[in-house]
Parts: sequence; structure tokens; C-alpha cells
Amino acid sequence: MYNRIYSNGKAMDAEEILKFADNLVFAKTGKHLSNVQEAILQGAWQGRKYLEIAEEVYCSESHVRDVASELWKILSNVLGEAVNKSNLKSTFKRLHVSIISSTVEKNSVQIGNFNVCSEAPHSSEVSKNRSPSTSENTQPQFREDLRDAPEIKTFYDRPSFPLTTLETLITEQDCRLLTITGMSGIGKSAIVRHLIPLVANQFDRIIWRSLRTSPSLETTLKNLIQFISEQTDIDFPININEQLSLLIELLRKYRCLIILDDVQCILNSGQIAGNYKPGYENYGTLFKLMGEIPHCSCLILNSWEPPIDILTFTEDNSAVRLLQL
Repeated sequence: MYNRIYSNGKAMDAEEILKFADNLVFAKTGKHLSNVQEAILQGAWQGRKYLEIAEEVYCSESHVRDVASELWKILSNVLGEAVNKSNLKSTFKRLHVSIISSTVEKNSVQIGNFNVCSEAPHSSEVSKNRSPSTSENTQPQFREDLRDAPEIKTFYDRPSFPLTTLETLITEQDCRLLTITGMSGIGKSAIVRHLIPLVANQFDRIIWRSLRTSPSLETTLKNLIQFISEQTDIDFPININEQLSLLIELLRKYRCLIILDDVQCILNSGQIAGNYKPGYENYGTLFKLMGEIPHCSCLILNSWEPPIDILTFTEDNSAVRLLQL
């Protein structure tokens, strides 16, 4: 059942198209529209070319075409008829008229494989929930904590491919563990900070923490668990393994984006690359679990060098990726 997709009989605009399409895609895939998908829908509604859309989102035309092809397939499957760039506007306008005429005497109308609710007569605003297809009392409220993140600044002489690559890995390939490495000052943190607005609508929780002060794993876990669960007085397990199990359980319940910055601060400098400082080896267990155990969240590590555990994952594990800048 969906929220309103039209306003008092007025013609649909691009914003309402995005809301409607987001409902359909979320109901089919469990994911909200990505930044690129939104740009494609807006561009198609305005009759723009794929090249123009690609330039707007700073990625290649071929990537936009690939994303568009998959998006048209999803919408076609949901609506039970062929949807493409050229007929998007006419198709959605026709559905809009059908909904208006069908809801005059009924409360809902069937659209393809889904049932769409009409707006209650007394309602004056659209629900602001991040997942329109679920009710307010069941949809997790979006939470974001970027206190440790750098301020967003303008990129200079920075190619767009790192951002495009990261967005694709997270929104389309469901990467669970993503490590970004490179020398100090190369822009690792800046790239991830610019990534967040592009993928924020895919997550229930976003939290950025720096390991600059070398906190213990227990301190980091407690901080993450309290933020994700929204419980500061949670009954926190004493055993590290139980703490890790609780975190994984929360990462399955909520779709979270966790960024751990300055990971090199828990590694031994000047020795074998990627080895941990004494007392910090248990961070390796966290990283392994994030990559090996199925969940719906993503952990991003920013470091001068990858922790040694990251290098043990095989290349055919698509849930774990290493991006070197």
C-alpha cells in the first residue's frame, strides 16, 4: 500500500514521479532509489539524453545506460508492462489518470502487481518516512552521526570515478566491507564524506568514527551498538564475542553505513604492513565478521594501509573490496 502519488487531481510532476518510482522499486527490491537512478528518472521525465544525465552525476554514459536498463526492467516487472526512457512520461501520466478515475468511489486501485492507496480526504501532507511503503510505527527512523567526519569541501582536480565506483559497490553490489587505502592527505576521508549524500537514502543509520585516539574494540563496539539501537542504557555484554554477535544482529535489523577513519592508528607502523598494535588484534575479528557473515549493512575502513585481515579475503568475495587511491 502506498502513500499519495498525486495532489488534488493535479498533473504529476518530477518530484511525485520520484516518490512513486521509489515506492515501486523499494517494494520490489527492498532498496530505495540511488542517486543515479533518481537522476535517470528526472532526466527521462524532462526528455534529456543519457550523456547529459551522466555529466550531471559525474559518471560515464555507459554506466548510466546500464543502471537505466536495470531500472526499466524493475519498473516493467512491477507495473506489468514495458517501461523505458521514451515512454516513461506517457506511461506514468496514463497511470495517474487511471488512479484518479478508479479512486473516486474506491479507496485503492491495483497498479500492475501492487495496490496503491488513495489519499485520505483530510490529509494535507505526504509522509516523511524514508520508506514510504511501510507504516510509521514500523519503519526505523533515520539517524546520522557525523561528528568525527570532516567538513564537505569542494573537490579540486579529483576525478569522479572513485565516487562512482564506491556508490556502485554499495548500492548495486551490496558490498559489506570496503577498505580505502592511500597515503596521508590523498583525500580518502573527503571522498567518503562526499559519498554519504549520494547513498544516504539507502540506509537507516549512518555513523562516522575516527580511530585516531586508538580506542579499544570494546569502546568502539559499545559506541556503535548504543547509536544503532538508540539505547544508552543497553545491557552491554562483557564478553567480546557476545558484543560482536549483538552488533551483527543490529546490522541485520537496520541497514547501517559505518565509517571507521584513521584505521592506521591501530596498526604497527614501521613493521610488517597491516599488523596490529599489541592489544588491538581483536579488531581483526570485527573486520572478518563484517566480510564473512551475511548482513545488510556496510563498513568502510579508511587507512594508509589495509589491515592484514583484509588481505586474507579471496578476490571472488564480492562483499569485500579494497580500493587503493
